[in-house]
Amino acid sequence: MGWCIVAVFNLRKAEEIANILKNAPDGKVLNFYSFTGDKEQDPVSAAMYPALYHPQAVDFFFLACAHQYGFWIGDDKGYETPLYGTFNGKQTKGSDALWRSIKRAMDADPEIVTPKRLATISYDDVARKLFSDDNGVMPYPDLEHRFVLTRGYAAQMMDFDLTPAKIVSEAQKASASLESFLSITSDIAGYNDDLLLKKNQLLAMALANRPEKFLTVTDEETWYPVVDYHLQRLALRLGGVEVNAEERENLENKEWTTAETERNVRDATGEFWLTVQEKSGKSHAQIDLAAWSARRFCPETEAPKCEKCVFNAGCDHQTKLFQPVLRTDAY
Repeated sequence: MGWCIVAVFNLRKAEEIANILKNAPDGKVLNFYSFTGDKEQDPVSAAMYPALYHPQAVDFFFLACAHQYGFWIGDDKGYETPLYGTFNGKQTKGSDALWRSIKRAMDADPEIVTPKRLATISYDDVARKLFSDDNGVMPYPDLEHRFVLTRGYAAQMMDFDLTPAKIVSEAQKASASLESFLSITSDIAGYNDDLLLKKNQLLAMALANRPEKFLTVTDEETWYPVVDYHLQRLALRLGGVEVNAEERENLENKEWTTAETERNVRDATGEFWLTVQEKSGKSHAQIDLAAWSARRFCPETEAPKCEKCVFNAGCDHQTKLFQPVLRTDAY
């Protein structure tokens, strides 16, 4: 049986959203250091990201971005609930919890994020140190897989005689630094299973946007949208990605989907956001900031706060729609 197309991107909606962004003021891009964009570190970001010029900062981002996926709990039917962690008594969701747990591990033992250490790390140390919160090991549904991914990433780096710093240095020598960086990392375990390179591009964004500018991007046109759960959900709710009736019911019910359907929705999402980027004239970083800000007001399981969203005037408010439910380590 052939692959049935269940999702397409909406060009008219992409143009409408692009026009909204054309007239929106440019905000300070996410710099993976402080939420204000200022160089003075604030307490919230200090718990998530390394201090400026931390000797293991690049190692930290390589490890953490490899694990930027799967922040939810499922059951036999499909999606059940987001994954939460507790840090300093405060409940924290998903990606924020991951940044905090690995940052806490690095604060206690800076070398733990280096490939040399990770190549021989035990399962217990992965669980109890890298993926724990105030209450112990967080309820990741795939801890065994995360252990295998961690060891595989580190072992391959050692086999290739690579370090995160060497990869960045090699990319910086190229005339097209981003293309080079994405090409090199797409051969590394933990970053080599996704044709849309979500984690690779997130890693590049972190290194390029940090105040230290670890990675200087010379080929801005190479940026592609970082297509994760949130960008899919936002595109669907905006009306930027349209699905057939069968898949719409599946998405609204948050039920398991197939790899083919998930990829179809994800491809359409990428086309939508790339078109918004091109037609708005905004940079990749500015589009990402707008989408990141919008998804704070359009979360997975809570009631959306549409009036606060920059896209509200152009949104179709398809708030019952959800991202495709499929267990993957790609995003």
